[in-house]
Amino acid sequence: MTRSEQRFQLARLMIAAGILILVGLFFVPIPPENTRLADICIGIVLGGWGSMAVQFYYGTSEGSVAKSEQIDRMIKEEVDVQEAVAEVGEESGEEPRGG
Repeated sequence: MTRSEQRFQLARLMIAAGILILVGLFFVPIPPENTRLADICIGIVLGGWGSMAVQFYYGTSEGSVAKSEQIDRMIKEEVDVQEAVAEVGEESGEEPRGG
């Protein structure tokens, strides 16, 4: 499983947990003495986790990750090209040119 698949599965899990908690509020009574604690926990799950997942996929983070992965691939390809040029130069007895 790639990193992007892991992030997607984690986002799905966070959103599913938020939905289950929201649905559970209609069926599970909360004792009056635990109302504040339930408010805090529900706020963290719905307001924090759910919005984090949505912001990642609809904000700039996903594009930033894709751009970083593309840059890494381009750097690796450049290194591979430089190594191939150096090998050809060694085989032909020429000095490598450039930086």
